[in-house]
Amino acid sequence: MIGSQRSAVILLVCLVGLLIDVTRTQGVQRVEKSVISYQGTDFLLHDGCPEPQCDQSQGECQRTINMVRALYSHCSQSEDGQHVGCVSDLIGPKQTITLPVYASICSAMCYESDPKNLERVHRCPTRGFRVHDPSLQSLF
Repeated sequence: MIGSQRSAVILLVCLVGLLIDVTRTQGVQRVEKSVISYQGTDFLLHDGCPEPQCDQSQGECQRTINMVRALYSHCSQSEDGQHVGCVSDLIGPKQTITLPVYASICSAMCYESDPKNLERVHRCPTRGFRVHDPSLQSLF
């Protein structure tokens, strides 16, 4: 990804994060999760982009909801939208552990309101796969 595209994605992520953070205080969000298989292990990860909870009779609320939907849709259709979001940490002087934390990079921008934590989320180095098991849906 060239520099200007990366800057645009970072700006997009920050905007959605701010919108979610502002509306988060106005109500309880419905959390969506999906089972993602990553390197042979199944993880239950935040997925999608919950709708901001606000007074939908107010025009500003509707504009915020529409903007979050549009930004998430745009991100989902981008190259980043197809990748599981991981975080890497050092576990020794020469070892790093990488774990999936979000079903997609786009989901990370919706759930992670702290910009410093969001900066830590990156594309997982290997591909993860969504597990479609109807029996699991009753658990969420």
